[in-house]
Order: sequence, then C-alpha cells, then structure tokens
Amino acid sequence: FIDANILVYAFSGRSRHCTQFLDRCVQEEITGVTSVEVLSEFTHRAMLAVQRNEALYRTLVETTPDAILLVEADGRIQIANQRAVRLFNADTVFELYALAAGELFPDAAWKNFVAGTLRDARDFAGFIDAREFSVTRADGAPLVLQIFFTGLSASRAEDPATTVLFLRDVTGTRRTESELLSYRSYLENLVRERT
Repeated sequence: FIDANILVYAFSGRSRHCTQFLDRCVQEEITGVTSVEVLSEFTHRAMLAVQRNEALYRTLVETTPDAILLVEADGRIQIANQRAVRLFNADTVFELYALAAGELFPDAAWKNFVAGTLRDARDFAGFIDAREFSVTRADGAPLVLQIFFTGLSASRAEDPATTVLFLRDVTGTRRTESELLSYRSYLENLVRERT
C-alpha cells in the first residue's frame, strides 16, 4: 500500500501534477491509492492556501494607511477596514455596515458622488479614478479627502458591479500647504517692500 501523503507531498501541488497523478491511478500504474485520498489531500492543501491568502488579504487591508470601503450597487457597505472606522468616527465596523455609503457624510456633493460612482461602477471597472472632496463629518469636523475608486466587475454580466473606495484624510496636508503659501506670499511682499 502506498501512503497518499507521501506521494502527494512529492508533488508541488499544482493541478497539472495532480491530474497526471490521478491519471496514473486510474490507469492502475500506481496502486494502493484511491482517487478520493489524493483529492482529499489536494483539497486540504487548497483550503490551507485559501486560509493563508485570506490572512494575507486581511493584514494588507487592515494595515494600509487608507480607509477602504467595498460598496455594493445598492449603496450598502460590504467591507470596511479599521482605518475607515477611525475616519468616520465610528465605534465599530458594524456601525458602518448599518449605513449606506451616501450617508457617511451629510454633504450633498458626497451623496451625488456616491450615487454617480455606484451607478457607473461597471463602466470604470478596471480603471482607477481620483477625486478630492471637502466634507463635514457627522460630528461636525471638516475634512478634505482624497478618494481613489474603481469598479469591480461582477462574475455574471447581469449582476451589478461593486465599487471599491480608498479614502485618505489630507486635511492636515492641505492646511499646511495653505499656510506655506500664505507665508510665501508674506515673504514675497516683504521682499517687494524692501526693493
């Protein structure tokens, strides 16, 4: 009897190798191993790979400096990271899931942007666009946001596309730029006065 684990571990786990091995089992070139045992081992390996990829994905999403929102065509927030929780001054990610993306800020420009982006998500799938918005958070705090967004095509043509929003708070950056420009203007005036 051949131990399926020994044979399977000898392969790289790629589907081509699995197919070749199963063919050899079917042709009875290799005996003592059932297809079920081999498929079970490969399924187990595939599940482990999916779990590793999921952990990597979660780490990537949670450690990025940007707030990330995955928004369904009806406006519901499907996925949000911890940076989004902080940006929107929410207590938990579930608080964001209870809102529609257009309700995150009371500003009309934001509501129109979200409505248009969700409506046209299929048209810009695969392309990344960017906008900058001045908005007011629910607690009254003014924010300047850089927003990068793209549509994700649905697997079936009749399904609506999903939109991914990457939001970065650039309020401090814009304030500093404004102060620097003001100071530059002040210095230029001083130079003009002295010459």
